[in-house]
Amino acid sequence: MKAIAALLVVLALSGCSAIGDVVSDASGGKVNVGNTVPADFPTGVPLTDGDVVAAASVVDDLTGATVWNVTISTDSTADDIAAELKAAGFAGSDDVIANFPQAGDLVGDNLKGYTNGSIVVVVGMQALPTGGSVAAYAVTKVPG
Repeated sequence: MKAIAALLVVLALSGCSAIGDVVSDASGGKVNVGNTVPADFPTGVPLTDGDVVAAASVVDDLTGATVWNVTISTDSTADDIAAELKAAGFAGSDDVIANFPQAGDLVGDNLKGYTNGSIVVVVGMQALPTGGSVAAYAVTKVPG
C-alpha cells in the first residue's frame, strides 16, 4: 500500500519531465513518472483512446510488485472502457475494489475493478467541467 501512496504523490509531480527524472533517480529507478505509457506496462491491458496526461510506475519495496498508473483525458465513458476490457478477456470484479480500498483515492466516484486472473485493473472516471472525462487506470499483476 506504500506503493499506492507513492504513486499518488508522483502523479502530482508528473507534469514536469525534469521532476520525473529526479524522482526516478532518487528512488533508484523504482518510481517513474511522465506523460507517456511506461514501456513495461502490461500489453494485454487495453487503454481507452485519448491523451495521456500522467503516467507512472512504482515498484513496491516489500513485494517487488509493480503498480502502473495511466491517466487519460478522453471522451470515452465508463461503459466504453468496460467493453474494451471485457473484449480483452477481463471480467468485472467487486472483490478487486473490496481488496483495494485505497483505489478510491485515484479519481472520481465511478470506480470499477477488473481481472483476467493474472492482472488486476482498477479504473476511476471523473467528468471534466470543460467536457470529456479523465480515466485513471491502476494496474498490477496478481502475485504468484
